[in-house]
Amino acid sequence: MKYHLAPFILIFITLFSACHKKSELEILKANLQKPAKFYVENELEVKDADSVIIHQIDTITPLGYAKINLELLENMEFNYQFAYKEASLQNDQDKLTYLELYLKDVHTAEDFFKSKIENEKTDGSSLLLYMVTASYFKNGKEEPFTFFALPDFTVHVLDPFGDNILES
Repeated sequence: MKYHLAPFILIFITLFSACHKKSELEILKANLQKPAKFYVENELEVKDADSVIIHQIDTITPLGYAKINLELLENMEFNYQFAYKEASLQNDQDKLTYLELYLKDVHTAEDFFKSKIENEKTDGSSLLLYMVTASYFKNGKEEPFTFFALPDFTVHVLDPFGDNILES
């Protein structure tokens, strides 16, 4: 009697797996696979990676984008201030001049993102970007990375001085 049920169980499992629909997360991961490979090859300049695996996908709102950029700028400011103090100690006028210009640009960008954070129109729940945590494998070695993708699944490189998607 056991042997007569085996074909029916096999048919049931086959039909069930054929009817299984992919979850939204599985579909999203599949759609982000191509931009992940593009990012590895073009931004990280890794040729011939064995594979790319997406681990986590977070959504970024306009407010989150402004906060990420502001944090990036604050870190830049800290590093430039440190370099400025070093250049002052060495009395390197050329370096001081460049660092003053860099710091001015950082402050201008910080002011922009602070104004976006304070603007209630920025505080929405609309999707602006995906933040993707992934790894690529090359020669058996895993290298983690994070990248951003627009809702149309194109790569977006964070640049608080350049391509600012809050202005568009």
